[in-house]
Amino acid sequence: MQFKMLTAMMVLFFATHSVVSAEGVNEEFKFKKGRSSGTVEGCVVGADMDEYSLEANQGQTMSVSIESEEDNAVFSLYYRTSDGWEVVAGGDEGVKSWKGRLPGDGVGKTDTYKIEVGKERGNACYQLKVSIK
Repeated sequence: MQFKMLTAMMVLFFATHSVVSAEGVNEEFKFKKGRSSGTVEGCVVGADMDEYSLEANQGQTMSVSIESEEDNAVFSLYYRTSDGWEVVAGGDEGVKSWKGRLPGDGVGKTDTYKIEVGKERGNACYQLKVSIK
């Protein structure tokens, strides 16, 4: 009986510990073959932020939107320059939708962009939609 109780407590401890120490997603936003739009789902918890990187051509049109059940998920869009990351949309406050022409650093055709997903309050489970034309 004590062994079962101890095992259950250990499982609960490690499950809780992994949730508390989660650091958010950091991955490439991938489109399905032949597609120029896609959706990812995730949740941001506590102080975590999720980050998605992707490559696109300077001057292409991108649209990004985010939806969450409590309408509290937001994102910021950045592009990489030789000096670091420049804000395209959002920044400190974050936005829920954006559409526009992609800026670039003027070096080569393809630039790297990143989308950081955060929240305005509480925790947020979201659907992030991205389209590039």
